[in-house]
This record gives sequence, structure tokens and C-alpha cells, in this order.
Amino acid sequence: MLTQLLVLSKQTHAQSRKLRSAIEELNTTFERYQQISHFGFDMLLVKEHPFTYDQLSENLDEEHVNDFFSADKDSADRWLVISAYHQKLDASIDELLSMANLDLDYLKSNLQLPMAFSDDDKLFCIKYPEKGGGTYVGTISKMVYVSPLGIDTTFDYEFMREGYYSIVHLPFENKDRYLLLGSVKNCTSCYYESATLIEKEGDDFKELFACEVESRDWDGGIQLDTNTLDLILTFQSDDLNGGCLCDYQSSYYTEPSDTDYYQDTESYQNQSCYYRYSLVNGQYYLVEQKTTVSLPE
Repeated sequence: MLTQLLVLSKQTHAQSRKLRSAIEELNTTFERYQQISHFGFDMLLVKEHPFTYDQLSENLDEEHVNDFFSADKDSADRWLVISAYHQKLDASIDELLSMANLDLDYLKSNLQLPMAFSDDDKLFCIKYPEKGGGTYVGTISKMVYVSPLGIDTTFDYEFMREGYYSIVHLPFENKDRYLLLGSVKNCTSCYYESATLIEKEGDDFKELFACEVESRDWDGGIQLDTNTLDLILTFQSDDLNGGCLCDYQSSYYTEPSDTDYYQDTESYQNQSCYYRYSLVNGQYYLVEQKTTVSLPE
């Protein structure tokens, strides 16, 4: 018995050391990646990054290699280096998640990449900025579900590519349901927010409810009342959302098919839109809506 305990202790210690090492390496890679600006067209010194010339050039056609490197091969195209970081970060995240008996508490306390965990710690998101250039602020994410059988990262359900900033566990009749809140800045004055209710079904998820807001006004969007769990949508009418649409009454938002609606700016200008959805028997329903029109002075 004592021998078995000693062996178990050594195995646990080895797993802890391996986890600690993997997280430290991933944090170091992320820190170096964060120092790179995605603006500019000047090349980056290869020696300042954890890649060799061979690693950076292995997927390039021989006739195009010179387009991505300086004459002496000591500097590389900025986007080539960023892409290499994407591959390294993704591989490191996959390796971390493949570890047996992953200590989620240690992961949450020590991993420096942005994460969002559900209240029951079963569903979570790991993400990092894409640094794609331009005004679109993209994010690369990995969704993870923890079950008694282990960790799953492969789903038929299509999660939002950018991941989520909040995941709320909303159990209903012995079923695990999750409210996913996400947001994206699509351009200098283009903002997108979404709220999605999903349910765990077998090895995958199914969508029960979704709503979204597109707006040029950063002050609006989707807010979750943490006391009542109501979803509150507020936004100003503009060319991205077409004004306060009655389509918001349905569980799913659908854009109007009549393109003339968008061209007729008088039909939606100066509108303040308000929608409140309440959680009733495990599902969200529209319970209140208001449209306030500001008269021209």
C-alpha cells in the first residue's frame, strides 16, 4: 500500500510539473506575441522571435520566399511571423488541453490568455487577439467542454469564432444550458454584440435562442441583468441595424428583405430602441419593447 501511494504521489507530482511547464511556455509565447504590433509593413527580426528561418519558410513556395524575407534572411514579413505565432499558440493550447487530469483551478489562476468560464466550470473559452490588421478587431478562440469522460474541443455546433466574454450556466430540468455573450468590433464605428442560449445535447450543443445588435454606437448593445437574468438590448437606429424592427419580437433576429428600407433613412433615423427578454421556463421571451423617436429641432 505504501509503495502504491509513493508511486501515485510521484505521478501526481510529474503531472503538476508538466502542467506548470506547459503553462509557463504558453504564457511566454503569448507575452512575446502581445509585443508585436499588427500595424506597419516593416519586417521583423527573426532572432527576436521563437522561430527559425526554416520554420517560417517551410510552407512557402520557393519562388516566393524572397518576397517574405530580407536579402540576408535575418528579417521576415510581419504577417508571416504573426501567422507562425498563431500556429504555435494553437499547438500549445491543444497540448495543454490534452493533458490527463487537467487542473482547471491551476489553469484559471495561472494562464495569462483571456478566458471565460461557465459557473459550473464545464464550458469555457480560451482566446487571443488575431492581430489581423485594419480596424477589424478579430479574436481566435477555442471552446472547451469538460465531462466525466474528459475534455472535448470538437463540436458540430458552430460557436462564434471570436469566442465569448461571458458564459452563464442556466440549468433547466436536469439539462445544462448556457448563455453565451460575445462582442466584436468590426470596424472603427461598427460594433456587434450577441447573446445565445445553448443546451448540451449528447456530445454536442443545440441552439435555443439568439439575438444580436449591430450598431455604430458603442454605448448601446446587450446587457445581462445579473439579478433577474433578463437580457436588455439598447441601440440607436443607424444604417447597420435599420432602426427598431419588429423582427426583434421573434426568438431569432432576421434582417428585412426589402433593401429599400435601408435606403429610406427617414424610416429609422433618430430612433432609440429598447428590448427586454426574460427567462421563463428555461427559454428567453420578449416581454417589453420601446421605440423613442427624437423630433428634429
